[in-house]
Amino acid sequence: MIYYRVGLLEGLGLAAGQFLPSVNIKERYPMANVTLTAQRRHIFGKKVKTLRREGILPANFYGKGVETTAIQVNERDFEQIFRTVPKGESFTLNIEGTTYPVVIYVVQRHPVTRKFLHVDFKLA
Repeated sequence: MIYYRVGLLEGLGLAAGQFLPSVNIKERYPMANVTLTAQRRHIFGKKVKTLRREGILPANFYGKGVETTAIQVNERDFEQIFRTVPKGESFTLNIEGTTYPVVIYVVQRHPVTRKFLHVDFKLA
């Protein structure tokens, strides 16, 4: 059993110097039963800007034994999944009828507006 040192958890009634047992993330957050729908993307380069204006987020999907695919997802749907699914946890990506378990691998955001620019999904 691994123990973590608690520093600033006075709100939980713990004094400095106490230890807490580690929490197994798989028990606390089981695999999210969330599905994100995506379509293959046929627009590349600078023209992707028009997709972003329409609320579509460009993305890539890749992994071992799977061909790298340029896809597009609805920006609002992705934002909801990004907020609810814990970091590193897998969920289902549906690409034109084929489902894959994936994790969010890389997220690119605009430095000022913090809007999503591009996402990479990796096969889990």
